[in-house]
Amino acid sequence: MTLVAGVDSSTQSCKVVVRDLETGALVRSGRAAHPDGTEV
Repeated sequence: MTLVAGVDSSTQSCKVVVRDLETGALVRSGRAAHPDGTEV
C-alpha cells in the first residue's frame, strides 16, 4: 500500500489527510487549530 498525505494550512487551522494512492481510501485525518496570537 502506497500512502500519500495532503496538508492544508489555512488561516484558522492545519489539516492533514492520508490516503491510499491506488484506491483513494481515507486512511487517517487530523486537524489542529493555530495557537492564539499567531494569525497573519
